[in-house]
Amino acid sequence: MKITSTHNSMYTIIVSILMVLSIFVNFGDAENTSFWPANCEEVLENNPNAFDGEHTLYINNDPQQAWSAYCQDMQGTPKEYLTLQNTCEGQNYSLYAAGGARQGSDVVTKFIKVRIDPETLEIINEDKSFAVSSGKVVWPSGSITSRKYGSAGDCVGIDSNLGSANIDLRGTPFKIKRSGGEQFLVSGYMAAGDIMYLHDDQVVNLTGGGYCGVNQAGTWPDPQNIKLEYIAP
Repeated sequence: MKITSTHNSMYTIIVSILMVLSIFVNFGDAENTSFWPANCEEVLENNPNAFDGEHTLYINNDPQQAWSAYCQDMQGTPKEYLTLQNTCEGQNYSLYAAGGARQGSDVVTKFIKVRIDPETLEIINEDKSFAVSSGKVVWPSGSITSRKYGSAGDCVGIDSNLGSANIDLRGTPFKIKRSGGEQFLVSGYMAAGDIMYLHDDQVVNLTGGGYCGVNQAGTWPDPQNIKLEYIAP
């Protein structure tokens, strides 16, 4: 009987320990699943040792709207970038064509990542932190050596339309927002351009030019960021 009593006591103790451990484990899981960071700064606040790299963010802290953001400068001022999945020739680039009134060589900027404002869901298209450029077009006021994301232009001649650009968001949970009016506008002098949407608005092909002219979000004197819309992955 003493042996049986001892065994029962040990069993009771072990079960009690396991129950306590289970409570702590479940409590920890509850804490983790209730953390839905909307931006990289919130990731850093939760984990001061968070590194530069891909982190899962949630639009408006909504667990149903997750996306993968590359967080840059986590030990300084965190910024959010979207890693583009399609970066082959002719994808995710902007080209300003040389010729006519502006001599030189075509300026091409290719993007690997684009910066996103996680609150407004806008691409900050002037940011070229993850882009590579080539070419040079000479202007009286200086030279063009790079282009912003989603910009096609030239200064070759009337209705020349030799600049081009491609936006390809396939493989991400975003598309170009089209409600509220057309974002991409042709502007300039004697300007021309075309806009083609493909793959449920995840791909946009642009052409633009003139004497001089450009096709981009907003107009030449009043450029805008590119507005996105979240789609279920």
